[in-house]
This record gives sequence, C-alpha cells and structure tokens, in this order.
Amino acid sequence: MSWSSDSGLDLVFALIGVLMGGVFVLSSWRSSLKGTDLKNDPRIKNLIWATMVFLAAFFGRWEKLLDTNDLNHTRLALFYLIPLLITVFVGVAAISVMIFARFASMRRVYATRYGAESLGAVLDYLHYGYKHYQEEYEAPLRQENEERLRRFRELNAEGSRRLAVDILAVESYRQGPSEALRGALCRQILDHIRLVVQSYTAMDTKVRLNANIMVAVATAQATEDDWEQVRFAYQEREDYSHLLILKYYASPEGQQHFAVPVVDSAKFPKWRDWVLFGGPDAFLREAVLVIQTSNLDFAKHIPQTIKDEVRSYFDGKEGLRSFACLPVLGEGSLRGIVNVESDQEHIFQESEEVQSEIASVLQPFCVLLGSLAQ
Repeated sequence: MSWSSDSGLDLVFALIGVLMGGVFVLSSWRSSLKGTDLKNDPRIKNLIWATMVFLAAFFGRWEKLLDTNDLNHTRLALFYLIPLLITVFVGVAAISVMIFARFASMRRVYATRYGAESLGAVLDYLHYGYKHYQEEYEAPLRQENEERLRRFRELNAEGSRRLAVDILAVESYRQGPSEALRGALCRQILDHIRLVVQSYTAMDTKVRLNANIMVAVATAQATEDDWEQVRFAYQEREDYSHLLILKYYASPEGQQHFAVPVVDSAKFPKWRDWVLFGGPDAFLREAVLVIQTSNLDFAKHIPQTIKDEVRSYFDGKEGLRSFACLPVLGEGSLRGIVNVESDQEHIFQESEEVQSEIASVLQPFCVLLGSLAQ
C-alpha cells in the first residue's frame, strides 16, 4: 500500500501540528519567565522544535519511506504549519481572555488593590508567563481571602459574645419593661453593632463608626409631632406609607433627630423611581444597602430642590463618608432601619461578598432591636 498526499499523510502532519501547537502553548508560558535569558526561554526552545518538524516535513525523504513518488512537500509543510499556528493562536487567545475576564472580576471586587487595567494582566502573562501572573495577581487575592476568612471567624466570635449579652438584657427587660430601660438597651445594642463592625476593620484603627436606628411609623398612626420632624418630603402626606424616625444612637456624637418619608409602594408601582436612597430605599427593598456619600444616586423623579437639600445635609456631616442600611424585623414585619455610619469610604469593604458576611453577623442584633422598636 502506498501513502500519498491524498491518502492520509496530510492528516498525520495536521495532527502533529495540533499536538505541537498544544505543547507550545502549555509549556511555553507555564512557568514564570521573568529574568529568564533567551538561551533558557522555553518559548525559544519550543520554537526550535516546531521549526525542526517543519523542516522535516519540507525536506524529509518521505517518498522512500512511504514507497511513493507522488509527494508534495510544500503541501505537507502547510498541513503541519497551519494547524500549528491556529492551535497556538487559539490557545494563547483563550488563556488571555480567561485572564482578562478573571482580572476584570477581581478589579470590580477589589478595586483598591487592583488598580491596573485588565489588559495589563494579559500582557504580563504573554511577556512573563502564567506562573508570574498567578504570583503577581492571584496569590495576593488568595492571601486576602485567607485573611478575610480569619477575620470573619473572629467577627463571628465577637458578635456571638456581644449577642449573648444583649439577649440576656432583652429577656431581663421583658420582666420589667420601661421607656428608659428600652432606650438604654437600644443604645447598647447599637453600640455592640458598631463594635462588631469595628472589630472587622480592626486593621484600620483610625476609622470612626456610629450606629442609629430609624423606627418605622405608619403614616396613618403618625402624630403631628412626628410630621413636624419630617425632612426631604416631596409628596403629599397620603402618598407616603411610613415615616422613618431617628430614635437612638450608639454614640451621641453627631446625632440628629428627624424623620424621612417612605413613598407608598401601593400607590407608586414604579416606586424605585420615586424613593429616597438610603433608609427609605432599604425599607422598601427589605435589603441591605451601602451608600457612598461622595456618589449619591437619586431616583429619577426626586425633585432638584430635594436633591440640593440632601446634598447640603451630607456636606454638613464631614465625618460621614459611607453608611450601611440594614432592615430591622420584628414580629414578622419591618420595624425600621439600622444605619451604620463611617468616616471612611466602603464601610463594609468593597466586596459584595464581604458586605453580605458582615450583614449576616449583624442581622440577629437587628432582630433584637426589632423586638424593642416602637
């Protein structure tokens, strides 16, 4: 049987090209190439091997080996070279896209640590290899995740200790309730919320935190005194469902007492276009929200006068750069909002995962406050 260009040898060299291309991609950029000279660069070594196979296909005496006189060496070389180049291009491009997407995701979560553009990580991979990319970009992330896990365990332990104290205090309060005792207990729980968040940010001892609770009062039950405390109102009274009234603070520093209105979601099906950000928004969403005061995001239909009034309010609070709003549940319904304030940006860190972790630790404290809120 004779092997000719039309009977299978083309396919053999095409498969060799694919195999060599895969080896080229995986072995050339696998390790860290930083500081490697040309003599020891695996890309140069693999290029030499690939070139030798190409020369073998082009100049080899395959006619004698395969017992044929009808053999096109140029065809064989192209059947080897084209799959080789396609495999190398596709392989390197696929890994580059993976790195680009991975690093873009890391930059969204850890914007402070990873300030460089995603393309920079790809260029580092192409220049120095995959191991260098891992050492420079992914290893610090793993270390940060390990540190975050350690701190989260400490946060859970700290939260559990303080929560046990608060549970006992609430049980004692129920034996002999009084307005003064309820106020003192609310301030104690708020202070413990502040301290739990502080324990997570213990590496930054300069951060200043405070916490307060806004008690939800249905507008149908609100007194005239309650309405007189309202700020940032832009609709008629009947267009609001609740007032969120600032009641207690963990620390008296910077405390204020006023109320903010919550639009009636039953009357405003597209209430997201009408609600104030922060407490009212978190109240209707029944979700944890984190606000940066340097980037206030107003709903579409908030009047300009209210926007100016809100900005003026935050401009006057120099020690407030970010705050988190946590829903307070009690007896199966929303009873208010806890606000945790910070003089630093990203009070719960930049990662949504970290925000969720901290919020989960604080949730039982909010439930205790819900049992006390009136």
